[in-house]
Amino acid sequence: GAGGGAGGGAGAAATSGVRGATGGAMSEDSSGDASKSELIDSVYYVLQRHLLRAANSCDGAVAAAAVAQAATLLGGLLLDALSSQLVLSVSAKLAGAALASAHAMVAEATQGTACTMVGTAASACVSGAMGTAVSAAGSAIGTAASRLPATLRALNGLQLSLSCAPRLWRGAEEACARELPAPAMEAVAASLEAAKVEADAKLSAALEEGLDQLCASLTPRLKPRLDALRDRSYVLGSDEALAAAESASLVGPLVGELEAAMASVRSGLSADNAEALLGKLLSHCAQRIEALLLTKRVDMFGALQFERDVRALTGRLGALSSRSVRGHTARLTQVTALLSLEREAELAELWADGGLRLSAAEARAILALRVEFKKEAIAAVKLPS
Repeated sequence: GAGGGAGGGAGAAATSGVRGATGGAMSEDSSGDASKSELIDSVYYVLQRHLLRAANSCDGAVAAAAVAQAATLLGGLLLDALSSQLVLSVSAKLAGAALASAHAMVAEATQGTACTMVGTAASACVSGAMGTAVSAAGSAIGTAASRLPATLRALNGLQLSLSCAPRLWRGAEEACARELPAPAMEAVAASLEAAKVEADAKLSAALEEGLDQLCASLTPRLKPRLDALRDRSYVLGSDEALAAAESASLVGPLVGELEAAMASVRSGLSADNAEALLGKLLSHCAQRIEALLLTKRVDMFGALQFERDVRALTGRLGALSSRSVRGHTARLTQVTALLSLEREAELAELWADGGLRLSAAEARAILALRVEFKKEAIAAVKLPS
C-alpha cells in the first residue's frame, strides 16, 4: 500500500512536471531550436529526477512503475507536444501541386494544346497561364512557408529526444542497480527494456513520418527535372549520337534542383535530420528514374549512356552528403550492369554472382528493354532460386 501510494505520488509529480515543461516550451511565443532544446532538457530533467526518486525508494514495484510512467510520458505528452508542430504536409502538398500545375499549364500553352493562337496571342496565353498558376500557388506556398520553421524545429526536437533517451534509461538502470536488491532488479530490468522499446518506437515513427512529410513537400520541385527523362532517348545507334547525348545530360539540372531544395531547409535542420531527408530525396529520385526507364527501349549505345548518367548522378550526389549514397543508387547501378550485357545468356552468370537487389522478374524486364535482345531468349535463361 505504501509503495503503491509512493509510486502514484511520484507518477503524478512527473506527469505534472512534464506537462509544465511541454506547456511552457511549446507555447506560441517560443521559437527557434533553443526553445526546443529547452523543452527536451526540461522534460528529461523531470523524468531523470522521477526515476532517481523511485530508485531511492528501494522498492522494486515503485521503480518498475516509475519506468513505465516515464515511457508513457515520453510517448504521450512529449510526443504530442512535438507532433502538434508537424503540420506542414497539407499546405506543403498544396503548394507543390500548384507549382506542378504551373509547369503543366505553361508547357500546355507553349505547345499549343491549350490555345491555338500564334504570335502575340500565344505569348499572352502563356503569360496568362503562368499568372493563373502562380496566383493559385501563392496562398499555399505562403502557408507552407510560415509553418516550415515550426516543423523543422519539431523534427529536431524528436531527433534530440531520441538521442537523449538512451542516457535516461542507462541512468535509471545504474541507479536501480545501486539501490535495489538483486531480486527486485529483475522486474525493473524487464520494465526498462519494455520502456526502451515502447518510447523508441513511438519517437522514431513520429520522426520518420515527419521526414516523409517534409520529403513529400519537396519532391514536386524535382518532378520537372526527373520527368525530362521521358524525352531522353536511349536508342542512339552510333558513337556520334552517344556523344551528343553525353553533352545533354540531365544530371546537372536534377542535382542543381536537389541542391536548391535542400538549401531551403538545411539551415533549419539538425545534421542528422538533414542527412536523413537527403537520403529520402535520393531514394525518390532513384525510384523515379528506374520507373521512367522501364517505359523506354535501350540499345547498346543507350546502355552505355545510361551507365554514364548513373555514374555521374552517383558522383554528384555524393558531394551533397557526408555519407555514402551508393545504397540509394544501388538498384540503378545494377540496372546498368544488366543493360550492358552483350548476350541474354550472360544474365545467368551475373545472377550467380549474387547481391542483386532486383528480383528475377525485374531482371528479365530490364533485359527486355534492350532492342537487340529477344524475349524468348531472356525467358529461356535459367536462374536458380
